[in-house]
Amino acid sequence: ERVLTDRRTTFAVVTTLEAAPVAEAEFFTDALARSGHHVGAVVLNRTLPGYLRDEPLAPTSDSLQERSAEIASSLFDDDATARIAARVLREVGANYRNLELVARREAEHRRRIGRDAELVAEVPWFAEDITDLRGLARIGDELRSSTTT
Repeated sequence: ERVLTDRRTTFAVVTTLEAAPVAEAEFFTDALARSGHHVGAVVLNRTLPGYLRDEPLAPTSDSLQERSAEIASSLFDDDATARIAARVLREVGANYRNLELVARREAEHRRRIGRDAELVAEVPWFAEDITDLRGLARIGDELRSSTTT
C-alpha cells in the first residue's frame, strides 16, 4: 500500500471521449484520488481534430447544404449527375455539422476528465487500425506532440 500511495507511483487512465467511457474513467480517477493514489496521466484515445470545433467553418457547412443544388448544377451539365452531386454536397455539409457537435462534446468531456490529471495526452482518430510497430511509433509521436499539463 505504501508503494501504491507513494507520489512516485502514478497511474495512467486511458479512455475515449464518448460519454460512457468518460464516466467510467472519471469514476476510476476519483476512486484513485480518494484512496490516495496519484493519477499521473489521462490518455484520450481516438480524438477528433480541434478544427472541427472552429466556428468560422459552420456557416460554410450551412451554405454548402443550402446551395448544394446551385453548386452542383454549375459543375455538371447532366441533370442526373447534378442531382447526385447536390445530394453528396448536402450530406457533406450535414456530416460536418454532426462531427462539429461530436467534437464540441469531446471538448466538454476532455475538460472534465483532465481536471485531476497531472498530464493529459491525446491520440487522434486514425483512418486505419494500428497493427504494427510503425503504427505504435505514430501513436508515440502523437502523444509527445499533444501532451499538456
